[in-house]
Amino acid sequence: GVVGNKDVELNAGNLTIDVGEPDSYRSVDASVWAGDLIASAFGADHNGLFRNFHHQNANGNFRLRVSLMAGNLKLR
Repeated sequence: GVVGNKDVELNAGNLTIDVGEPDSYRSVDASVWAGDLIASAFGADHNGLFRNFHHQNANGNFRLRVSLMAGNLKLR
């Protein structure tokens, strides 16, 4: 239930972030070195090595940046 900018880094593990309203984010940058990157809130699904996702929305107010070295990242 945290509303606002988010900047998250994790070395290893599984990370799930409930983004709330996807249209409230001006920019989204997410990356995973090894694992799955599932950004269903933004319509993206990537797996394997060196995965990244970038989303821009001129009408949003917030920034989301997430970096994970090894594991599974879900933005829902």
